[in-house]
Amino acid sequence: MKKSIIHIGLAKTGTTSFQRNVLKLICQDNKINHYHNSEELLQYLSQHKSNMRFNYDIKKAPDIENYFISMESLSNPRDPFYWKKCAKENFKAFGEDNHILLVLRKPFEYLNSLYLEVCIHEGYYKNYNKFFLKKNNYINEISGYKFSIEDFSYTDLINEYKKYFKKVTYVKFEEFGKFDFFYDLINIDSNKQKKYCNAFNKNVVNISYNYFSVLLTKILYYLLKSIFLLLNNFLFSFLMKYIAKIYINNLNKNEIIKKQAIEKIENKKLNFEQVFHHIIKVLRWDKFIFYISKIMPNKKYKIQLKDKEILKIIENFDNEYKKLKNYETFIKS
Repeated sequence: MKKSIIHIGLAKTGTTSFQRNVLKLICQDNKINHYHNSEELLQYLSQHKSNMRFNYDIKKAPDIENYFISMESLSNPRDPFYWKKCAKENFKAFGEDNHILLVLRKPFEYLNSLYLEVCIHEGYYKNYNKFFLKKNNYINEISGYKFSIEDFSYTDLINEYKKYFKKVTYVKFEEFGKFDFFYDLINIDSNKQKKYCNAFNKNVVNISYNYFSVLLTKILYYLLKSIFLLLNNFLFSFLMKYIAKIYINNLNKNEIIKKQAIEKIENKKLNFEQVFHHIIKVLRWDKFIFYISKIMPNKKYKIQLKDKEILKIIENFDNEYKKLKNYETFIKS
């Protein structure tokens, strides 16, 4: 039986370009089943993500012989506090025999890009000093997304998956598009490697935000928050729930997941951060600020962390990253 390859991220490491430009070619050339071709598997993966997120019981995956799965959310790449939990739950779901693929990025680049993705692109806005948190502050922060900076370790992440799976490959983001590591995954030749490399680098799917686009997002956030505070809370909450339901109904998700999401909104009081996220999606704000970033000659945005302890932690992880090979495969006997 041919086992499957499960690419689980991390986020902001070329996953979208890989999925759109290369994965289909790889599956066609090497007679591997693309996970999008199985409705049963897609529904399972969607439910599995929900089960991990809401701490429901983990169910065993359907037979996935000779599949290539690429889904970065399986590793919960947005918060390392959950990395160990997700590794264990992915083991329960998929079993030890499948091959795990991890793509890692230089720590500061990863943190900067992740902040822009979550807090600017998706509209879960908060200042980066309230997003990247040490453990004592992490526990006390109850609103919105957050990132446990002291749990952030690539070595620990790799070791966690090595504990549960027989084959684990990691590759650095700057080497990902060269596909040298692919010889450890499947039997390819140099012509295929070149073909995948050209396809991967043909179209850049994601672009960076500049300072002006981030500033516009901040202005919109504080403007709407002022309206939120001035208006009657009940009226504003009713309006925002209506907007949220419009957004959810337009998602490309199965009907069960949509129904569950709408029921959650009906039964809860939305805070402003959740409201802002839905407004951003309805307005298609991300497309607007992408356009602004293209036409405005401005520097790419970089977070300016001030906490010396956090900066020291990141420096240590930079050193950890430098010691890692460009790519490596671990095989458990």
